[in-house]
Amino acid sequence: MESSKAMDSNQFIFDVLENTLHDIKAPVSVIFSAIQALESFRGKNIENGKTFIETAKTSCMSIMRMIQETYETERFLNGRFVPKCVNQNIIALIRSYICSLRPLAYKQNIDILFETEIQEKIMAADKILIERIIYNLVSNSIKYAPRNSTVTVHLYEGEGSIFIDVKDEGDGISDNFLNSLFDRFFVAPENFSPLNTGLGLPIVKQIVSILNGSVFVKENKHTGNCFIISVELPVRIADEKEIQESLKYDLFCDNMVQTMLIG
Repeated sequence: MESSKAMDSNQFIFDVLENTLHDIKAPVSVIFSAIQALESFRGKNIENGKTFIETAKTSCMSIMRMIQETYETERFLNGRFVPKCVNQNIIALIRSYICSLRPLAYKQNIDILFETEIQEKIMAADKILIERIIYNLVSNSIKYAPRNSTVTVHLYEGEGSIFIDVKDEGDGISDNFLNSLFDRFFVAPENFSPLNTGLGLPIVKQIVSILNGSVFVKENKHTGNCFIISVELPVRIADEKEIQESLKYDLFCDNMVQTMLIG
């Protein structure tokens, strides 16, 4: 009986997920079409908007790829999901993505600061997975940081690893709940809100696990207003077979995106 209920629950989750993913395509397609129309308009001050147009276009393409990757949820949950890695400068990747996240913090007058002890580190990295890690950590920090404060993303190198620390000036959480922080749907009582799904950090943990890394709370000062979550990712170089598989997947996603936009 319990097994049957679990199967029904899982099926319901997948049904909702599939419907949601399908519905997301429509507004993204409209946004992308509007951007294309704007690009063809030769009016005044169009130059000033080009940077934002490119950012929006890139975001749309990333969303489309995330939709396709989410369709692979069954493989993901059963441990058969394979990251699509190519060798790239992970410092530049993270720096560029953080720039696109700054508008998230404007409403609360929060500054997102990027610090790095190394300027270049070529390693195997799945761009979408890395961005999802950064997005969830930074957006989580913004959610709990006080107004007029700073969220800091700090990169440094360890022995065979890259570390990503995300620090905010919030109060942290009670030490009693630290062991539950990465559990699905967990929200600390002091942070409860109907808008908090309790999925951001568990998603980070799952992605980091796929990348053979680790994630942990590095600092949780209630009196010093300092909360740091650290991600450790192993440094490795992708082989030629892995790179070719990733490029083939990128081509597949590009073709899928164009089909979605046309259809």
